[in-house]
Amino acid sequence: MPYEPVQGRLHYIFEKYGISPLGDITISFCSMANEIFSFDTEEGKLYLKNCLKNDSPSRIALEIAFSEHLQENGMPCPELVSAKNGDKVVYYNGFQFLLSKAFDGYTPHWNDTLEPWIVRETMRGLGRFHQAAASFSTQHDSDRIKSFEFERQSAWLDDLQAELTEQSDSEPNAGMLQLIPKLRHLIESVRPHVAEGLARGCQVQMIHGDFHCFNVFYKDEQMVGCCDFDFIRRDLRLFDLWWCTRSMLDDVYFPLKWGAERVRDRQFQPDPDEIQPIINAAIRECIEFYRQCAELSDTELSFLPLMPKLLILNNMQFFDPNSSEEERADHVTVISQQLRKIEAHSERLKTAVDQMLSGVLKTEDQATS
Repeated sequence: MPYEPVQGRLHYIFEKYGISPLGDITISFCSMANEIFSFDTEEGKLYLKNCLKNDSPSRIALEIAFSEHLQENGMPCPELVSAKNGDKVVYYNGFQFLLSKAFDGYTPHWNDTLEPWIVRETMRGLGRFHQAAASFSTQHDSDRIKSFEFERQSAWLDDLQAELTEQSDSEPNAGMLQLIPKLRHLIESVRPHVAEGLARGCQVQMIHGDFHCFNVFYKDEQMVGCCDFDFIRRDLRLFDLWWCTRSMLDDVYFPLKWGAERVRDRQFQPDPDEIQPIINAAIRECIEFYRQCAELSDTELSFLPLMPKLLILNNMQFFDPNSSEEERADHVTVISQQLRKIEAHSERLKTAVDQMLSGVLKTEDQATS
């Protein structure tokens, strides 16, 4: 009986690695960016990743070199397994596969109710990650667009606009076309601040690009490692700091205040007067935990309120004219909401950072312990 496509693919790859799975093979539902299979072998549990995001030989080579660097510099991550020929990558029908050993720890699931200690360990973990990543050779970098490369961002918008103009018959494409002028305006609004010192006063190094508690391993309420290097690049480490802190707000601080179910409802609109004290507490606690493992000057911290705008310019690049209509529509909705709320978000963040830097942040009820 001939193999089904996925069976034939796995049979070929397992032969290249010289492994024999025991029992059933599971595909991970939580891994939306890549296709990940988990299975048991006589040597232990293994994970096979079809690298759909790091989809070029140069990106794969960077991921391998970077993960090995982290291992050697005090930041544990899943150990890669070599194929029988010694290569880390196995190629099949245009796809690239990496095999790694199971890590001694667990990662939370998206719908988990997170305990307050997650904040402490995640932010300390980010500090440890940045310390380990800072010494990665400057000869290595990703081809991904950096958060402050405005000329490349503008060129990307030019290409997208040309493509969407030819395919504007669909509602999502037409919606994205209407957002492009707003995204160009966002670039021009933030460009002067970068010219005034952001790139000079802030540390540029290899960053994770998606560091949050769902990409971190924990054991006995301690952070023990990290994973998922699809978006690594040489960029502002403040990008990681805001992305991680924002995740803590969305996944820990806000659910503690209003409940996870209400927070996950896109129609939920909290009282603006209640939001600021929570952001104040989150910024203070997250930065203090981060500084326990990595140095961060007040000068660099003062630029953090620019990160929400740079985050939109980064996330806009996930819009793909060739993806499904439903996915494109979802991206348009998210970008529209972010653009509509960006000034309020940035102002709240600036208020929290300014108060922390001035040393007059009032004592608030601790949102975490």
